[in-house]
Amino acid sequence: MKKLIVLLLCLLVFTCAACGQSNNGNNSDYIRMTVEKQAGKDFKILQLTDIQIIDPNQQPYEGRISAGAAAMWADRDACAFNLVRELVTSEKPDFIVLTGDNVYGQFDADGSNFKALVDLMDSFNIPWSFVNGNHDGETVVYQNGIEYKCGKGMAWQADYAINKTKNCLYEIGASDMGYGNYIVNLKEDGKIVYSFVMMDTHGCDMPVGLTDGQVAWYESEIRKASEVRYGRADLSAGVVPSLMFFHYPTVQHRVAMINLNDRETGTVSEDGMPLPNGDYGCNRERSVSFDSYDLWDVLKKMNSTKGIFVGHNHVNNASIMHEGVRLTFGNKTGTYDSWYQQGGTRITLKDGSLDLVVEPIYTSQSQYGYKG
Repeated sequence: MKKLIVLLLCLLVFTCAACGQSNNGNNSDYIRMTVEKQAGKDFKILQLTDIQIIDPNQQPYEGRISAGAAAMWADRDACAFNLVRELVTSEKPDFIVLTGDNVYGQFDADGSNFKALVDLMDSFNIPWSFVNGNHDGETVVYQNGIEYKCGKGMAWQADYAINKTKNCLYEIGASDMGYGNYIVNLKEDGKIVYSFVMMDTHGCDMPVGLTDGQVAWYESEIRKASEVRYGRADLSAGVVPSLMFFHYPTVQHRVAMINLNDRETGTVSEDGMPLPNGDYGCNRERSVSFDSYDLWDVLKKMNSTKGIFVGHNHVNNASIMHEGVRLTFGNKTGTYDSWYQQGGTRITLKDGSLDLVVEPIYTSQSQYGYKG
């Protein structure tokens, strides 16, 4: 049993003598992983993304990276682990979420990079979760028409996370939705006050994006949590607020920047820090987004999700409020491949109101030169 997972959410079923019906419908057996919010304190989440741990000695074929590059990224600590330690130590978060490309599958044939990352995350004794990116699940690569074996894949990673960790909150989810579609609920005084929605946007095993089944699952989960919290699945009594975490950005992440700057790239705040309205950052490349209009329609109908946090675009970190939802690119955490505004993202749910506050954290290596 994982020490920090609270697996039982027991519902008290009130029986009406006159009609013999339950207020909570079919959700008396609702069980989800949970983290606890301490009364009287803000709840802080640290988002890390695109850590991309590699081992140059595990190149899938000769010449995949140059000798100079191999020397540069040979030390996991220098590449990323020291940055992760710096961020976690300074932030002291209540919960940590890794939003994909946690390791680079092409350079992890024996799984040692994933194991080392998991050991590092577990060492903080803080509940943490992760979603998959397009590089996590690489098991083969092609070069000049030749297939080369590489990473151990997401099924192996999922099994390892479930069975070999003590602080990782992770579930595989339905088999037709990929790996890592699950909910972590935030509870305070025994009640669900927020839902954290983890989703797989694929890129290796399936086409990039979210399937219709995943969108339907998201709606179902919000309704179930809200029924447990407020007694009605139709949301007439209230809806549990939520945050979403996945790797690839939605098309709305692109649209938000276009609406602001009339183009897909641009600066929101010159120093990278939040403006009075909470927006910040800059996008230095076009977002590699997926068609998410079906998700957006459901998201707007439910009026639950307050923010979506993604990675993938290493030199983007804009956070923009778009149609009532805060859309945020997390700061790239590791040094492998391109990066500019490097670090993490602080996500705070304020005590009492549970208002969402999002802020970038820049490491000492960031081009912005700001250390939060």
